[in-house]
Amino acid sequence: MEAAKKLLVHVRTISPFEIPTIISWWKEYGEVAPEEGMMPIDSTFVLDLGGLPIVSLTVFHTNSMVAWVDNFIAHPKLNFRERERVMNEAWEWVQQYVKDKGYKRMLCFSDKQSKVRLYERYGFITTLSNVVTMTKEIV
Repeated sequence: MEAAKKLLVHVRTISPFEIPTIISWWKEYGEVAPEEGMMPIDSTFVLDLGGLPIVSLTVFHTNSMVAWVDNFIAHPKLNFRERERVMNEAWEWVQQYVKDKGYKRMLCFSDKQSKVRLYERYGFITTLSNVVTMTKEIV
């Protein structure tokens, strides 16, 4: 993926056909992947390089002044330097996107200290720690 040096990336909404590919990235990282229905087509975005997805993230719109950003992941074949460059670009883009939508804050969650440090580099501050998040599947 050395082509990322020039960074002629394009941001667009995800194609339904790309969702299985993006989900497979989590598996390559050894993480729990979202299910297909957890990535809304109209607010899951892809940064692509020459038509190939290299970063994906989802913005969950709320009825408040806070946007929830989640499912942030980079192509596992990117080397560290390439990943860092495109992730920076993704965060800059999403920040402008939520601002243009009228949001005043972005919210994200992580249970991994490495991601917490990454998010702090992008200007996030820790608001809660030692919190257990819970979910219940509705069947």
